[in-house]
Amino acid sequence: MDIIHFLLKLLTIGFVLSLCQAVNCIWKTQYEHMGRCCDACPSGEYPKIPCNDTKPSTCEKCPVASSSNTRCSCGSNLLCNNTDCSQCISRPRCKRGEELRRNGNYIFSYICEPCLNTTYNDAEDSMCEPIADCRKFGLSVLFPGNMTHNARCGWQSDDDHLAHIVMGMCLAITSLICVVLLIDVCIQRAMHKKRKTICMDVMLKCIVRSVFLKKTFPFCGSSDGII
Repeated sequence: MDIIHFLLKLLTIGFVLSLCQAVNCIWKTQYEHMGRCCDACPSGEYPKIPCNDTKPSTCEKCPVASSSNTRCSCGSNLLCNNTDCSQCISRPRCKRGEELRRNGNYIFSYICEPCLNTTYNDAEDSMCEPIADCRKFGLSVLFPGNMTHNARCGWQSDDDHLAHIVMGMCLAITSLICVVLLIDVCIQRAMHKKRKTICMDVMLKCIVRSVFLKKTFPFCGSSDGII
């Protein structure tokens, strides 16, 4: 019984290790074969001979009619359903801010999941990429970035910040001066119009008194001069 338990433990450990090896493969650019992570072949090619400890995969171009070779028949809208790629399944279409994730170690399924906090994706059906680290390049962060947009970097030192404050204050003072001048012009026009109205009223009274009363007043002048 002890030997059987020992063998079961060894099998369990071996199975767990094989799972760990499968998870470590980067499924976007690699595939698993016999517990190894082999680099995937370029588009239009398939691994004729998988990689081993000393050699990478031997790739070969897919034939024109490749219905017998599943690795070639899985087109751009299809993905392998298992490690041997013996069956193809439809590729989900991911939105901006999402990327395609693969679940499973031997039998695969694919879902769209949001980009991680430090990554973004600004195009549909694409993969998330790292958000730019502005400080790493000695730049200021103008926009920190999010799941759908990359960060925007630029030059913004303390002197630039002070210059922006001074420019804002100058603009505010200039606007205030313009408002004061506009109010003064309006007041001057109103006073001029009022004085003109008073003068016209006085002249009218002088004319009436000169014509009908035959009198002149010091501030009116002679009736002949007015008429």
